[in-house]
Amino acid sequence: MLLLIIYIYILFLDVWPYYYPGLHFIIFVVDSTRPDRIPEAKVLLGDLLANDILYDVDLLILASKCDLPGAVTEVDVADAMQVIFSYMSVW
Repeated sequence: MLLLIIYIYILFLDVWPYYYPGLHFIIFVVDSTRPDRIPEAKVLLGDLLANDILYDVDLLILASKCDLPGAVTEVDVADAMQVIFSYMSVW
């Protein structure tokens, strides 16, 4: 099983497509202490999911650092990224 963990600050976006074939799961990490970058993350995720190779790949959007003071909540991250989810777990 291949796993791709994507951090919003990765600079090598042009290299990502080489990892798409055979990919089973994506963990997309959003820094919840940086709400100013959530729109950028939304665009990046949209571009990523627009690739036909990733049609049936499972996706986890992880709101990191949401326990820190001043961070936005997981729900705020999901709303800002316009994520429609059928199940959400708050740990």
